[in-house]
Amino acid sequence: MPSGFTAPFRYYLPPDDNSIKSAMTTGLVVLDTNVLLSAYRFAPAAREELLSVIERISDRIWIPNRVAEEFQKNRLQVIGDYDAAYLPVIDALHAAQESLDDELGSKIGQLANRAALSDIQRTNLLELVAKSTEAAALAVKRLRKDHGLADLRGDDAILSKFQLLLDDKTGPPLSEVDLEKAVDEAKRRIEQRIPPGYLDNKKADPYGDYIVWKQTLLEVASRKVSYLVFVTSDNKEDWYRVVKGKTVGARPELAKELIDQANAELVMLNTTSFLFHAREYLDAKVSQETIRQSEALPRPDSSSERLIQQNELRRQRLRDMDRLAGRISSRRTLITALQVAIENRLQEDPEGESPETMALQRQLEESRNSERILRRRYDRLAASQVDNEQELLQTANNDSSISDDTDVDPEQLGLDSE
Repeated sequence: MPSGFTAPFRYYLPPDDNSIKSAMTTGLVVLDTNVLLSAYRFAPAAREELLSVIERISDRIWIPNRVAEEFQKNRLQVIGDYDAAYLPVIDALHAAQESLDDELGSKIGQLANRAALSDIQRTNLLELVAKSTEAAALAVKRLRKDHGLADLRGDDAILSKFQLLLDDKTGPPLSEVDLEKAVDEAKRRIEQRIPPGYLDNKKADPYGDYIVWKQTLLEVASRKVSYLVFVTSDNKEDWYRVVKGKTVGARPELAKELIDQANAELVMLNTTSFLFHAREYLDAKVSQETIRQSEALPRPDSSSERLIQQNELRRQRLRDMDRLAGRISSRRTLITALQVAIENRLQEDPEGESPETMALQRQLEESRNSERILRRRYDRLAASQVDNEQELLQTANNDSSISDDTDVDPEQLGLDSE
């Protein structure tokens, strides 16, 4: 161990600019699962910049076997989450259109009867109403298609790119014996709150972070490199040192462990910092928009927020279903009243050719059509609600379970018995 006032304790010091530059230009770069999955969350242009940075340093990239496994396990879920961001907007636009068809269609029909509008005039008005949201819905659908991830079973260009870049940069799994030892060590660290991974103790598999770290330590030691750049957007305090709410670098315990076992310096970066330093020190093309998008990416430990969002969507659907049920009931009452009125008119006008009878019949047809539209909307919401309930249950029990440092009221998460 070196002597002196600072050198023996250098693992407490955040890396300075010179260390970061040396690490980015010469060090081994290890990417965590959340960094690879962020490629699916970026818009296409930002995604290409991220992939170009990875390609630029592909000779110094290394992926722990556990990271590759977690990527494959979670890839489709991330794609589905992305797609789910577009679908509510599309559904809302369709719902708005149906509401316009329902409300304005009936009023236009009444106007046509009272003002003696021709069928062409009435149709033109209805078409103008239909076009009011159609353009917006088509624009959102184009954005969804341009993002390139809409088909879960289709070709995946991002996966293909990673296969090309990372197939021969991915490490082997731990042997059965070494894996058993790593799990035992992970359990010890969880009990004693030693980083990394002790905040994952509520997960179905709480040992993943330590296994990634163990595989990384072995690889760095075998390569005898001077620097490790470990890129993860998992910003919990079992990876990063946080002082007064500000992240100041890696946990000193991790930096010391890397020095002790591999004689290498640790530079830990999140996705945003990694892209920023790639632009600064690797002359990589990284736009400010890509930096902005990386800052807006959801945190890997945001399962509680996701549950709250899902539950709010559930509650909104229930409110919409109640409102629709009331409107459907009103339409059925109106349909019954119109049927009675038409029957009474037919006693005086058996042929049903009088203007009054024909107007009632048109209103009856419009009301029936309106009731069918409302019923379709209700059925679609009911089907979505079933899917949402299943997703809530899955999210509450999957690998993204809430860590013990998250103080959340269970009722906030929609797990109450409402």
